[in-house]
Amino acid sequence: MLHSLKRSAGPADTGAPVDHLLGCHARIRHFVGVAARLGDVDLQQASLADVAEAVSSVRRYFSVALPLHEADEESDVAPLLLSSENRSAVEDHLIMMANEHCMLHRILDELDPLWAKLEAEPGALAVLRAALQVPTRRLEAITDVHLAREERHVFPLVATLPLAEQEALVVEMRRRRAGALPS
Repeated sequence: MLHSLKRSAGPADTGAPVDHLLGCHARIRHFVGVAARLGDVDLQQASLADVAEAVSSVRRYFSVALPLHEADEESDVAPLLLSSENRSAVEDHLIMMANEHCMLHRILDELDPLWAKLEAEPGALAVLRAALQVPTRRLEAITDVHLAREERHVFPLVATLPLAEQEALVVEMRRRRAGALPS
């Protein structure tokens, strides 16, 4: 099978906001990987149903779950860090984070119509393969840089926030997902 619809294993969720954020990053990497593997699928060996299922899960992830994660970062994490004593250490990284979110969405806006066509007609992969290649490589590249930046420069500072702010952050992340994601 091209991929598993089960969520990819990420770090153990201890209830800390950084664990939650890292879990999201593990899922982002998983679905970027599935998108990249679509270009390598041999239609003589993979079923059309597997291709349709894989592309459907990729589209669902990037249209539903990724925006929730970005809201966690831009609406909750960034304001807390900007009001903390770590503002000067993180401000430039938060600006780049928001800019990279915009870049990711431009790439996803380019890929989604191709994925939609592929979801409806999985046999069209042979025709769409070349069109998917360049934007998928750009998606991989920007995602690698973006996630590494957050994990290196932003997330460690989240762990330094007062415990009450970290707990409130987790509550808000969970509230945001309540009803938004299938269980």
